[in-house]
Amino acid sequence: MTFAQQLEKRGEERGKQQGMQQGEKKASLKIAKQLLDSHVDRTLVKVATGLSDEELDTLLH
Repeated sequence: MTFAQQLEKRGEERGKQQGMQQGEKKASLKIAKQLLDSHVDRTLVKVATGLSDEELDTLLH
């Protein structure tokens, strides 16, 4: 495998990893919004989703 091919493979792996992280974050935000809309305790939502207070605040506005 050439150096260029190795770099390309690394780039693809990073891209896949970033895409997965973005998808997980989007899912967490969606779940948190549904839980907050259902009046689930904010602390429980925070613990269950791993989102910060700031991220939860953005869902409420």
